[in-house]
Amino acid sequence: MIGRFKKLLRTNKSLSLISSGTAAILGLITFGLLARSFSMSELGYWGFFMTVYTLFDMLRAGLISNALIKRINECDTEEDAAVVIGSGWKLSLLITIIGSAAIALTFYIIYYFTQDESYRYLFQWFVPIALLSLPHSMAVWILNAYVRFDRIVWIRFFLQGSFLLGVVYQFYLQPGLNFILICYLLSNLLPALLVMVTGWSKLRYFHRGNRDMDRSLLNFGKFSMASMVGSNFLRSSDTFIIMSILGPGANAVYSVAERLIGLFDIPLRAFVAIAFPQLAKKYAVGWKQEFEHDLEKDSGFSTLLLLPISILVFIFAEPLVIALGGEEYQSSADVLRMFAIYTALTPLDRFTGIALDVINRPDLNFYKVVLMLTANVVGDILVLQFSEKLVWVAFISIITFGTGILFGFLFLRQHISIHLRNVVQKGGYEFVRLVKKYVGNSN
Repeated sequence: MIGRFKKLLRTNKSLSLISSGTAAILGLITFGLLARSFSMSELGYWGFFMTVYTLFDMLRAGLISNALIKRINECDTEEDAAVVIGSGWKLSLLITIIGSAAIALTFYIIYYFTQDESYRYLFQWFVPIALLSLPHSMAVWILNAYVRFDRIVWIRFFLQGSFLLGVVYQFYLQPGLNFILICYLLSNLLPALLVMVTGWSKLRYFHRGNRDMDRSLLNFGKFSMASMVGSNFLRSSDTFIIMSILGPGANAVYSVAERLIGLFDIPLRAFVAIAFPQLAKKYAVGWKQEFEHDLEKDSGFSTLLLLPISILVFIFAEPLVIALGGEEYQSSADVLRMFAIYTALTPLDRFTGIALDVINRPDLNFYKVVLMLTANVVGDILVLQFSEKLVWVAFISIITFGTGILFGFLFLRQHISIHLRNVVQKGGYEFVRLVKKYVGNSN
């Protein structure tokens, strides 16, 4: 039994889960400490900054990551892969400079008209943080393509672990928002140094990119970027709407539930990370039936894995939000319950999205995201016209992800054979197989 457990820990799925889990758990601890050391208003501003930064990071990742992973897995030699990586580096640096400068300027304009010092801090540190985060972001995408999740664990540990030290200092001495932004800047420095020294970022290939590969990545990445940014904006649109209508205090309450549900999304993110390069490889070599089988199996298995977690979160929502944020965030429990319901739907939405990317239809994935975003924004605005209760904003998320699943299946059925019945059946078989393999008796 012990031998089987050790073997399980060495599998790519386990390493991907550990990688995502390490970052998410450390992130949850840091958020809990910040919730107890910041005022509700400061926590709202920090949550707003992280929402904007994550949106920027998704814009950068959307343009490069999926295209990079897909193209690397289509390469026959390391020389071919070097060209892909070189072009990826050039494009990611360009979008980092332009995108971060535009966002920093926006923060400065808000500060100029409001004279709110918090926005001055956000303007001051956004560009340096964006630049320092680029090397380890590139390394993670490249390592994902080569299925080296053991190394990704170290990158994320360095990032979150170093930031946690600054948050602990904030918890005891409470120097404020500006101090935390500086800590976040420095925490990006350590993993940047790690990937540069070890060579995991493959910066040495920077000059190997060419214009043809630039165009190839851009042609694929423009829709992938739009889809990824749209997906992130889909999640962050709630924050922007709540911030503008109800203010930073309400945003802080909503953020507590968001951070918790992000923790329980760890298994899905881990399995998507390992499934994408494998699905891309099989489709690239023409193994269409194997691709369809793995797509149905992986999406079904992920759904079955998340379902009991969602049920537990729904039942224990109140003690969970109190444990993270304290008694003053107790009203976040009903929001978390709504999140628990839609979390059970996310595997089907996520896997239909990456499948559309793999079959070279990122445009359809983008249209799916646009439909979801439209449903979410319109729904949020409508419910807030009739009630200021955050639970109704969270309820709209259930409708949003239901929309994504419906159109995802409709779009995929135009190109491949995928059936909901097979998703459930094959996912169940995979679940039973893994239980027998790693948990069953050793005889």
